[in-house]
Amino acid sequence: MAIMVGVLKRRAARGVEVSRENAALAEQIDERRRAEEVLHESEARYRNLFENVPVGLCRTTPSGQILDANAALVRILGFPDRDMLLAKNITDTYFDPKDRAQKTAQIAREGAVVKFVAYQMRRYDGTPVWVEASGRANYDPQGRVLYFDGVIVDVTDRKREEETRRRSEEERRKGAERYRSLFNGAPPSGGRSWRPTRPSCASWDARTSRPCGR
Repeated sequence: MAIMVGVLKRRAARGVEVSRENAALAEQIDERRRAEEVLHESEARYRNLFENVPVGLCRTTPSGQILDANAALVRILGFPDRDMLLAKNITDTYFDPKDRAQKTAQIAREGAVVKFVAYQMRRYDGTPVWVEASGRANYDPQGRVLYFDGVIVDVTDRKREEETRRRSEEERRKGAERYRSLFNGAPPSGGRSWRPTRPSCASWDARTSRPCGR
């Protein structure tokens, strides 16, 4: 009888222990499930941000393989769709392949976010697009570059406005030179020297910048 009671007690104790182990396992499973849900939500938020920011984002390997790119970069480079861009080597979007090699070498060397002044990239149809870019390198435990993350902004409209202003200012400068040359005889840029004759100087009309009566 005492033996039977002992067996029953051991079985009961083991049952309690198993119940505790099952409860702990269930809690671990529940925690892992919640962690996975949080991770999935975080990834979804990141992907939503990645796809909807108005600037181009990409991830490329040192050899130039495009691992990822967002919709904005597809538009900036004029590709029909994302898959066609991912099938390209990013070096093919540079007019001079040496440009990318120089930029990635600088990023890897400095080990921080590097910003680049405006330069031209090649669109899908071969036409140029002015961009400003920044990039940073990501390394493995041995310090080797795994991939580069890049941000690319289309500044073509700004460059066109700057060129328009430059040309307008150049035209105004040349016009001012021509105007001054009428009075001092100095030739405008690329022009011939001319000085009014004595009689015409006496009848010069300052309002029209011409001799009176002409």
